[in-house]
Amino acid sequence: MKWITFLITFFLMVTSVSTGLTTTYSQLDIATDKIEVSPGDSLIISLTLSHSDGWHSYWKNPGESGLATTVTWALPDGFNAGEIQWPFPEKIPFGDLINIGFKGKIPLLVPMTVSSSVNKGEYQLQGTLKWLVCEESCIPESLEFEIPITIAGISKLSPQALPIRKLQKEREIETIQTSYHDNESFILISLPAFDIAINDVEFFPEQLGILDYKHPPLFQYQEKQGVLQLKKATVSQDQGTVISGLLRINQTQYFQIQASKQSIGIGIKLMTILAFAFLGGLILNIMPCVFPILSLKVLAILDKGKQEQALIRKQALSYTLGVIVSFFVIVTVLVWLKFIGLKLGWGFQLQNPLFIMMMILIMMAVGLNLNDRFSLPQWLESLPGSLSKFHYKATSKSGWSDFFTGVLAVVVATPCTAPFMATAIGFALTQPIIIMYITFLALALGFSFPFLLIAYIPQFQQLLPKPGGWMITVRHWLAIPLYMTVLWLIWVLAQQIGTLGWSLGFAMVGILLVSSFLKMLNSRLLMILVLSSLIAIGFLVHNASRSSTIDTSINQEAFTAISVGLQNNQKMLVDVTASWCVSCKVNENVVLNRSDIKQFLVDNKIAMIVLDWTNYDEDITRYLESFNRQGVPLYVYYNEEGKATVLPQVLQKKDIFQLIK
Repeated sequence: MKWITFLITFFLMVTSVSTGLTTTYSQLDIATDKIEVSPGDSLIISLTLSHSDGWHSYWKNPGESGLATTVTWALPDGFNAGEIQWPFPEKIPFGDLINIGFKGKIPLLVPMTVSSSVNKGEYQLQGTLKWLVCEESCIPESLEFEIPITIAGISKLSPQALPIRKLQKEREIETIQTSYHDNESFILISLPAFDIAINDVEFFPEQLGILDYKHPPLFQYQEKQGVLQLKKATVSQDQGTVISGLLRINQTQYFQIQASKQSIGIGIKLMTILAFAFLGGLILNIMPCVFPILSLKVLAILDKGKQEQALIRKQALSYTLGVIVSFFVIVTVLVWLKFIGLKLGWGFQLQNPLFIMMMILIMMAVGLNLNDRFSLPQWLESLPGSLSKFHYKATSKSGWSDFFTGVLAVVVATPCTAPFMATAIGFALTQPIIIMYITFLALALGFSFPFLLIAYIPQFQQLLPKPGGWMITVRHWLAIPLYMTVLWLIWVLAQQIGTLGWSLGFAMVGILLVSSFLKMLNSRLLMILVLSSLIAIGFLVHNASRSSTIDTSINQEAFTAISVGLQNNQKMLVDVTASWCVSCKVNENVVLNRSDIKQFLVDNKIAMIVLDWTNYDEDITRYLESFNRQGVPLYVYYNEEGKATVLPQVLQKKDIFQLIK
């Protein structure tokens, strides 16, 4: 009789803590970690879903479609259910969508507390579990269940207590309390430095509709602090003041993230960026692209003398206005092109061969003009005066010439990126439009500052040499860097469209040279020259249609090398460059191409990887944006742990030698 009583009791005990229910595509197994619970104690309820092969259900954030699994309770007085403790989810592609959920067994743990006021006895915990199960189609399923619970003087564990508590222990992960800031495209979460090599990261946000799940997250180190960069959804919902979610590292390690939005220091950061923009524009004047243009303006001041202060200031303002308008045009074009879906950065126009051709003609014409061998056609010289009549009477002292000189200065400045400038532009192009224009205004004012300083402070004019015949000599010497720029532009053209670029570039230069020596005084000769040019260009374009295209697979191979290097803990130095980038070429000649630098990289097993942005490449543009950059050069060093360090834009040998430190 005792054995029968024991078997009946054991059967009731087991069935009271573990039951199984089924639907068409799923099974629900229910268990508790205790068979008896004392008042004031707690228990854990395990609701384990299992789906048919190939079917899946969803996490609390289901991703781009789907429906989160939920449980609702009808509990006796004194019983309180906590939130679901979820297993770690995974991304599940579903057609063109990315969802977040589970396959296989899905143990959902629900903590339950019992008030100390609950009387001893038998109770029924009633609940309803609802979920959406999907394969090629999605089926909503639900089950109602009851769990018998005994309230006794002493709590007793169930046979399922050990596996349930083991699951709960595995889900007790470290919580990182941190901060984030965002811009129009990305959410940037600050993270501590980790002690492991990071080869793979994934982030599962708890907030709905804030991320583009197709765009993988990027983890990098900036100034010894980790930054997790997350792409915003195309139509992003307001993420609020806190972003929370699971961070998975290397497929195995998990952290709970609680990131509060930065609410202080934004004004200080903006002022810092504006200072960087101003300094970047100021330094841009001494770059080889721009210095000849600034020199021309200084010569113009010397030529006018001290008795024309009002005119000098007026022309300085006209020059500054031309610079500001040009920078605003550039940022407006960038905003519009990004709005329609193109990813572009600083110097994007130099990726267009037609723009390069136009620059060749402009720079050659300016050089010949400095040598007094070329003058604009009379109708073109009179055009600014004709336009100015709409506002005031045109005179020889009109500021249009200075305005267009400012425009030209900005045009020739775009191949260069000065120190401080990249940080400012990278910040500006990810901010609201008003911040973008303010930043570019600071850049323009810095660019114009030397001319304004000389024009408005007579003491600086006194530091300049007195006018004389040497000015003519200087004008001729200033033509030399312009001619060298023409040769460099022809070389860039050849990099973009092949060897035919050499023929096309020198043909245009030849046309200008011939016309300059003939002074273009004969209109009939001008017509013949234009027709000959069109025929020559037509012939070259015909040949270009049969020439081989440039291999665009090199950059893909470079990206593959970066990915493989990160997986294999390979030290790498990534050089993002372009043929039209003057700063890039200076760094290559002065530092990167030196034999001792190359030997240093070989000796320390640092792989050199080059990404070429000469022609438009969306992957490279995205890589630049991941480091808050909008232009080249960019130098990124990855150590054995995969930590990325951004090197200065103006490289020195010591920057390379210090990499292994």
